Amino acid sequence: MEYRVVLDNDRAIWGGLPIASAPPLSDRPRGYIRHDHAGEGGAAATRAIRAALADAAPGAALLPPVFLAAGDDGGAAGEGEGEAAVGAACTPGTPELFVGYYRGVSGNLGGFREDEAVDFSDPGYREGFIHLQGRWRVGADAAHFAGPGPGYLRVAYRGDAANAVLAPDARSRPIVIRVAQTGTATPPGVATTAAGGARIAVDAPRPLPAAGRR
Repeated sequence: MEYRVVLDNDRAIWGGLPIASAPPLSDRPRGYIRHDHAGEGGAAATRAIRAALADAAPGAALLPPVFLAAGDDGGAAGEGEGEAAVGAACTPGTPELFVGYYRGVSGNLGGFREDEAVDFSDPGYREGFIHLQGRWRVGADAAHFAGPGPGYLRVAYRGDAANAVLAPDARSRPIVIRVAQTGTATPPGVATTAAGGARIAVDAPRPLPAAGRR
């Protein structure tokens, strides 16, 4: 970076200000808000900032855009056309996903049932949704497989790599799970099963090794 960037690793600045999210993009000369988005995500905000800069300094040379043209909801390239598609370097990736009824987004019919063992049926899936099959108990911040029959968790994502945080229940022994991905290579350092996919022993909270493209 050729300019100064504030680091707030301990959240001292954030905690000292009476705000709950990043401030909106405002047009001070005209006196109105141009873009407001709470949470992660960059494509729509990047386009709004570029538009504001172009209005403030017509004819100014801007760096090439980062994201392909897409809808503000993170849709595929081509849903929106225009300047953002020229020279774009990458497509918007799937944002961080949570498995739990507090912040998770369920793709199952009827959604999550809070803190209750329920038989879920996977109806097929869309990007950015958590889909469960089999008997699961969904807590505020995690989903616990309740068995005894087979089951799985399925998610579709867009990006260069996928990471998942896994942990055995405190009362259980280490568990072995099988990870299957379409269109990707086996995660590094993970044994491949004869039936395909990868076999991982989970004996402590740890991240799942990243695997290639979706």
